Amino acid sequence: MIPMPLRLPLAGLVLASSLAGCASAPVARGPGPQSLAAELHRGIPPEAPEQCAGTVDVSGSSRWFSSLCAKDLTPEMILSLQRALAARGNYEGAPDGRPGARTDAAVLAYQSARGLPSATLSTRAAQQMGLIPWRD
Repeated sequence: MIPMPLRLPLAGLVLASSLAGCASAPVARGPGPQSLAAELHRGIPPEAPEQCAGTVDVSGSSRWFSSLCAKDLTPEMILSLQRALAARGNYEGAPDGRPGARTDAAVLAYQSARGLPSATLSTRAAQQMGLIPWRD
C-alpha cells in the first residue's frame, strides 16, 4: 500500500509570524482596529469580577481600558506574550515566562505605537497578537 500524504483543511491552519519568519508587521486576527487608542473610555471602569481595567493619563484626564486580569497572566500566558512580542521586534532576550522589566517595556513599546501608552496589557492588544480569542 502506498502511503497517502496528510491533508489538512487550510481554514484551520494558522501561521504565527514567528514561524513564518516575518516580524515586521502584526496581523490582526479579528475585526478590531489596529489602533488601541479607540479602546480608551472615560468615566469609571466596570466592576464586574471577570473584567479588569488599566488606566492611562491622556491629555490630563484619566482614561480606562479593558485589560487582562492578574489571574490570567499565568507563566504560560506570559511566555506566549513574550514570544508574540519578540516576533514583532518588541521583546529582546530569551522568553522565560516570568513578568519583569523587559516584558513591561515590550508591552509598553507595542501598545504605545498603537496609541495606548501603558505597560498594562490591554485585552485588545492580546487579541491582536492572537493570545486570546476575539469576543466582540
